[in-house]
Amino acid sequence: MKGLHLLTILGCLVAGFTLMEAFTAQSAPTQGAGAALAVACAVIPYCFVRSITLWVAPTEIQLRRLNETMEAHTKLLKQIADTRPESDSDPTTQI
Repeated sequence: MKGLHLLTILGCLVAGFTLMEAFTAQSAPTQGAGAALAVACAVIPYCFVRSITLWVAPTEIQLRRLNETMEAHTKLLKQIADTRPESDSDPTTQI
């Protein structure tokens, strides 16, 4: 997932260079079009990465919760096994 955030950073860098180039234009409409293109270069990769992050996140959250539950159950079972009286484990005392 962190690799996708590089796409956003790259988009922001491209947008910055596009914006600097747009401000060197001679007419206001050209500057406006350049600024709009710069915004698009920054916003589109951000929205793309954000949507993928939100799409994948519920699965990761469910797996993390399941893992925590399994760890808690494992600890409880270990405690139960450690506190079992020795007479229960000795087959000669049972009839």
